[in-house]
Amino acid sequence: MPSIQRAWIPVLFTLANGICGFAAVTYAARIPRGLDQYDAAVITWLWMAGWFIIAAMLFDCLDGRLARWTRSASQFGGELDSLCDAISFGVAPGFLLLKLSEPDAFPVEALWAIAVFYVMCVALRLARFNAHNSPDEEAHLRFSGLPSPAAAGVIAGVALVRHQLRTPSSFLGQLISFFELNPGQVERVVAVLMPITAIVLGVLMVSRLPYPHLASVLLSRRTPRRAKLLALIMLLVAAVVLREFVVPVVFTVYSLGVPVLSAGVFIRNRILAREPAY
Repeated sequence: MPSIQRAWIPVLFTLANGICGFAAVTYAARIPRGLDQYDAAVITWLWMAGWFIIAAMLFDCLDGRLARWTRSASQFGGELDSLCDAISFGVAPGFLLLKLSEPDAFPVEALWAIAVFYVMCVALRLARFNAHNSPDEEAHLRFSGLPSPAAAGVIAGVALVRHQLRTPSSFLGQLISFFELNPGQVERVVAVLMPITAIVLGVLMVSRLPYPHLASVLLSRRTPRRAKLLALIMLLVAAVVLREFVVPVVFTVYSLGVPVLSAGVFIRNRILAREPAY
C-alpha cells in the first residue's frame, strides 16, 4: 500500500474519535437538568452520550498505534489527535457534567466554573503531552499525569449507570433496596459528588503523577503472555459480573488508585526515614 494511503488510515480513526465526541455532546444536550425522573428517552440519551465517549476512547487508542505500525506518525497526526481529544475528552464530558450535577446543590455559575476548569485541565494536559510526545513505542508506556480519556471515562461511566438509581429491578436498584437506602438521597449524593470528582480529576490531569499506559503495557512485547491472558480474563469476568458498572469501576480505580498508592509509598518512606538506624 502506498505511504500516502497508509497515512490516511490513522487519520480516519482520529477523525472518528472527534465525531464520537461531537455525537456525545449532541445527546447530552437533550438531557434535562435536574434528573428527577427517567423515561425511555432520557435513559437512551444518557447511554448514547456515555457510550460515544467510550467509543472515542477506542478510536483514540488505535489511531496512534496504527500510525506507528504503518510508519506514518507525523506532527500533523499528533496535532489532529489532540484537537479531537479536546472535543471527546474535554468538551463532551464537561458538558455531560452539567447535566449530571444537582442544580439545587450547586449554583449554576459554580457548576459552569467547575466544567470550565475541567475542560481547561484537559487542554493543558493535551498541550503538555504534545510538547513531550515521541513517536518511539517505549515512550508510550507511561503518562505524566492522569490521561484525559481516563478522566472522561469516570464521567461517562456515571452517565451509563445513573438511571439505575431509580430503577428497582436494576443491579444498583437492588443494592439500594438491600441496604434500605433512599434512592433520592443516594442520587443527590452522587449528583453532589460529580462536581467535586471533576475538580479532583482536573488536578490529577495536570499533576506529574506517573500513570501506566495500560493498553501499551499489555500489548508490549516485554509483557509476558501469562500476564496478558490474566488481565484479559479479569476484564472479561468483571464485565460479566458488573456489566455496565465495569466502566465507572475500572476508570475510577485507575484514576484514584495511582494517587492513593503514591501517598502510601510517600507515607511509608517518611516513616522509614524517621526510624533510627541500628
